[in-house]
Amino acid sequence: MANERRLRSIGLPALLLAVFQGVGPTHCGPSFGSPADARLGDEVLPPSLQARENVITSHNRALEALVAEPAPVGPVVTLDDADVVAAARDSAAKAGRSDLYFDYFRFRTAIDKVRRTAAGRLDIPAGTYHLYPPPGFPNNGGIIDMRELSHVVVDGHGALLLFSYVGRADAPLAGIHPRSGIHVTGGQGVVVRNLTMDWDETLAVPVTVSADGAGGTQQLHVDPRYPIDSGATLPIRAVFPFKVGTRTYYPSREMGPAESVVWRRWYNGGRRPYVCAPPAAGASAADCFRYTGRQTYALGPSQRFDPFPAEPGNFLATARDNAFAAILIDGVATDVRIENVTIWSSPGAGIVVINGGPGIRIAGNHIVRKPDALLRPGEAPRLISTLSDGIDINSAGGGVVIENNEVANQADDGLNIVASLRPAQVTGADSVTAKGGAVGTYFRAGGKVDIYAAKGNALLATDIAITSVAPAATPGFYALTLGGLAQPLPQGVPLLLRVHDFGSTNFIVRNNYFHDNMERGIVVHGQDGLVAGNRIERTAESGIQAVYDNVTGNPEGAAVSNLIIRDNVIRDVCLHWFAPEGRSVALPAAIAVYFGRRTDFRGNDFMPGNVLARHIAITGNTVQNVPGPGIFVSQAQDVTIAGNTLTATGRHPFGVPALDNRSIVVEESSDFHVEGNTADHESFVSMEH
Repeated sequence: MANERRLRSIGLPALLLAVFQGVGPTHCGPSFGSPADARLGDEVLPPSLQARENVITSHNRALEALVAEPAPVGPVVTLDDADVVAAARDSAAKAGRSDLYFDYFRFRTAIDKVRRTAAGRLDIPAGTYHLYPPPGFPNNGGIIDMRELSHVVVDGHGALLLFSYVGRADAPLAGIHPRSGIHVTGGQGVVVRNLTMDWDETLAVPVTVSADGAGGTQQLHVDPRYPIDSGATLPIRAVFPFKVGTRTYYPSREMGPAESVVWRRWYNGGRRPYVCAPPAAGASAADCFRYTGRQTYALGPSQRFDPFPAEPGNFLATARDNAFAAILIDGVATDVRIENVTIWSSPGAGIVVINGGPGIRIAGNHIVRKPDALLRPGEAPRLISTLSDGIDINSAGGGVVIENNEVANQADDGLNIVASLRPAQVTGADSVTAKGGAVGTYFRAGGKVDIYAAKGNALLATDIAITSVAPAATPGFYALTLGGLAQPLPQGVPLLLRVHDFGSTNFIVRNNYFHDNMERGIVVHGQDGLVAGNRIERTAESGIQAVYDNVTGNPEGAAVSNLIIRDNVIRDVCLHWFAPEGRSVALPAAIAVYFGRRTDFRGNDFMPGNVLARHIAITGNTVQNVPGPGIFVSQAQDVTIAGNTLTATGRHPFGVPALDNRSIVVEESSDFHVEGNTADHESFVSMEH
């Protein structure tokens, strides 16, 4: 049949010519410490993939804690305890609204009792709770503050917790900016399970763009099904293309030319008016979206959609707050488990870990928009779930397990595991000044760092000891002395440090379902990871990315090392890729291991000679319907790509030889093995750049 698509399996011999013609050097730059050999923690990597996976799972602290869960020790506290109820009523009355603040004080009083009595369990009786904090609520905390709890199980018994972020006309949240709905900080052994979290206010609304004549002021008109409270208006901070009729993100492949220009200007640059927090230099806060009444927001004088969108009704406006999470785990809280929790909405992310761990398990949760069948009478359909990532693991202490979750309808990534790089400046032969993290113990004497060149991204040294730490003259920065350097640090050279204590090492992501979100499915950085058995469908960008990212305001990831990506099913991803001139932050590949510069993939994101990923195995995955390659690997050493099945891949002409008509791409890499894959392009391996 002339139109039949032939599938074929191609093994290692097809690569030999490319190997000799295309592979560059594996390391560039001077060496200041021990070489980056194949290790898991302090152990040499086993020879087989199964043995490597066994080591990853056997060393994971979150899994070790599940082997024998002890029974709760100490008394059980409930929200219905007579003393808890009485104290909460008294506090709410003193705050001036016993009806409005009662549930907030009920939780606060019960948690105080757990601390005071060293209780091993907090029971939340089934029901609906309105968590509305009163004036004087401490900023930057959690509305439910689980601070410094030890070995406590918090069981919701199916309860629904309703939070407030914007406020209401009769009780505005002026001056209050909580960081989370539930805040687990410090402490050890906290388990939160069996509850549902939601916000009792609209956080995302469909809008239509209009203009008062040529060159006139532009406005956003909010759909009347989503009424704006004039006494506590929705603080719109972002606007992006959205198919309101189907409640899905707007795939750029379906846009007309004018729409695609609007999309690319928003997406690639994050420029106003599409994002308005904070205002640009020299602008005032009034230059953002301003509510003018009658469901209308006016754009500031320097804000314009240009060109004017051809489909002005396909936009979504949100109160996106990247500093917020429904559940926040930080302050080096260890052995924390979030289980069977449903999150229907959040002003920011769903679950965030910042400098938490080791020992974090997030399992059996559902982070999805509220189903239509559960909407209250008169409640408008939900459009998205969280306004940023579904799950964000930001520089955790290791031992992270993400399993059996459903994560969908986000305005950002489904899961992002960050191994943050800290900017540093050389101040002496063995000393640097480095930017700190979210907790004061980010750097410690006796800890270790890996050192990268900020320009060129070469790995300069590994396993370098921090011998002393002191506050630097600039707030938020620390003076570090380093030991074990083979030669003096180069003066005047900007560096990036990967801090081992918060390197998000030893992570397991398995058996999850990520779908219908506006950016990537799974993003991982760091070392010693397993991504297995996940299903990823209908994401705007890649299904799975392992990225070295050193250029954002908060560089997200050091070079990936010892990563196994196996037996995942990825369908209908990279839907925002459509033309050579339209670029995103990510490669248009279902599985991508590469250097994630926030530009494009033509050449200015390429640093020849550096190895930015080591010991990568991509096996047994199924990939279907991707405009670019099914698998893309760049600047890697020791790579196995085997037993994958790729259909309907490499179909879109991007005008880039290394991507067009390719199912598998390997570039500038060494010691790689590509065999036993079934792909739908005969010429499917490229060593080109």
